[in-house]
Amino acid sequence: MALFIKNENDIKKIELSQEEAFAAVTLIAMNIDGIHHSMEFRIIGMVLDRMKLFEKYSVESLRSMLEKLQKYINETGVEALYYAAVDILPMELRPTAFAVAVDVIMADDVVVEEEKKLLTELAKSLDIAQDLAQKVIEVMQIRYRGCL
Repeated sequence: MALFIKNENDIKKIELSQEEAFAAVTLIAMNIDGIHHSMEFRIIGMVLDRMKLFEKYSVESLRSMLEKLQKYINETGVEALYYAAVDILPMELRPTAFAVAVDVIMADDVVVEEEKKLLTELAKSLDIAQDLAQKVIEVMQIRYRGCL
């Protein structure tokens, strides 16, 4: 059973740039369990700050974009933003977006059922091969072994 039900009417209301789509995936990963851990915020900020995709963004414009996306999540939930983001995200950024989502989810050292479902759904929606998705998850498990 899918985590989200795709509603085309809601998706059409959301216009995202590629940058916003990428950032939306990271914020959805942070929000899916309803708990915002400080490490999740740091990972998102650190990753976006280092990506060429965001090199023209000032700290303030990046913060503004993230606040806009978070406000949308707070007001409407993650579902419509999820589908808008995965529809817009270019193929070359999809594995990276998936890897960052896994990183964000594993940052608090607790992976709950909603997060597992999101990763499964995200891998399918982004056309990430199952073996690649599993490798990314295994690498992040190694990365976080012994943390926190």
